[in-house]
Amino acid sequence: MKNGKLLISGVIISVLLISGLIACAPSAEPTTPTEPAAVEKIKIGVISPMNFMQGQDAWDGAVMAAEEINEAGGVTVKGTKYEIEPVKADSNEFASIPDAVSAFERLITMDKVNFVVGGFRSEAALAQQELMAQYKMLYLNTGSASPDLALRVAEDYDKYKYFFRANSTNSILAMPPVIGALQIAVEEIRSELGIAKPKVSLVIQKSLYLDPMMGPLHQMTAAFGGEVVGETRPSPTASTLVAELSAAKEAGAQVCYVAFDGPAGVVVNKEWGSMKFPFVMAGWNAELGTKQHWEATNGYCAYAQALSWTARSGITKENIPFWDEYVKRYDRFPTVYSGTYSALYVLRAAVENADTMDADALVIELEKTDLDTAFFRQAFYGRDQKYPHDTILEPGYATGYVVQWTADGELRAVWPDGKPLQATADPAAWEGIRYSGTADYELPPWVVEFWKGK
Repeated sequence: MKNGKLLISGVIISVLLISGLIACAPSAEPTTPTEPAAVEKIKIGVISPMNFMQGQDAWDGAVMAAEEINEAGGVTVKGTKYEIEPVKADSNEFASIPDAVSAFERLITMDKVNFVVGGFRSEAALAQQELMAQYKMLYLNTGSASPDLALRVAEDYDKYKYFFRANSTNSILAMPPVIGALQIAVEEIRSELGIAKPKVSLVIQKSLYLDPMMGPLHQMTAAFGGEVVGETRPSPTASTLVAELSAAKEAGAQVCYVAFDGPAGVVVNKEWGSMKFPFVMAGWNAELGTKQHWEATNGYCAYAQALSWTARSGITKENIPFWDEYVKRYDRFPTVYSGTYSALYVLRAAVENADTMDADALVIELEKTDLDTAFFRQAFYGRDQKYPHDTILEPGYATGYVVQWTADGELRAVWPDGKPLQATADPAAWEGIRYSGTADYELPPWVVEFWKGK
């Protein structure tokens, strides 16, 4: 019995020893999965009216750039790798400036973004600048054109230095493509139709950033030997513009020079082409440069032209690959509002060169920017110039374009056309500036038929 007890005890001890060894042995699979290391993020707010073309392009441009940058290794700061995370903010600024201000503040205080890109209405951007200054938030604005935004930087640098206008510029500095759109129309009317003093009607939407253009448009028309015969200022959301177009016809205009950045840009071309008004459609129309404009106007935008900040031009080595990938991905042409794409690359370069995300240090680094982007060679005017932190617009940097729809639905660049640009400080500086793929400007056949011999 005693031996039996010893035998049982030995078995128990052996079992316990074996159990302990098994418990101590390394497991083939960990009982608790190892959590992946957290990825550091740089959060970039993208603010724009997201229910409109402007917002869609701003968001898509930023997402495309973020994905490319992240796939290429992200952004390195002091040896740490960061991924870019775009954060969407609907500014609703077509309807409400206070909404645009609130959306901007939410990005800073609730979403805790590191930087902000985008922007659209100048009235909204001016209000957003106050929050930018309060929070010392770098704001790379890619879509607002009021000169006052840059003039504030000049007048109170320490307060407003965090503002940069990337991938676009103000309505005064933008005069070369504005002039180009008018010059090619007036010169073609004169040379093909034999009208010595072409008449121009101005149909310019009522917006703050366009107010400074009115005087120069009158002056340019006179400089080209033309005459302004009418001027109207409709809403950017006008549902019909037949009255304005009819007034231009009654005034005997051969050129209707427009400026629209809202949905009225679709209306004006559709009504012009469908009713065959006997004048050239030229100027600034944000909607004209979109791939969907042809369908939106039922093809009645044929022969309409407008200045643009984008074209498949080969202006830099990045331009055509970007353009083709953007169209492939989104089935849309990039627009000026897609410039958030370039803004993210500009920010990445500045952050890595400065090796910090400190706003004050980055202001200094951004002022040194000289970077070929998908749109053009990006650089900014210095703090000692009239419009500090605005994009440099001149041959060799940004130039802008004039684009025109053909009768078969192709959108192509027709300016810079290699000719001297009149009504500028240095017309000869533009001589020879013509990018690959640029075509010759064409007058609408019905305009030629109406005026020929008159």
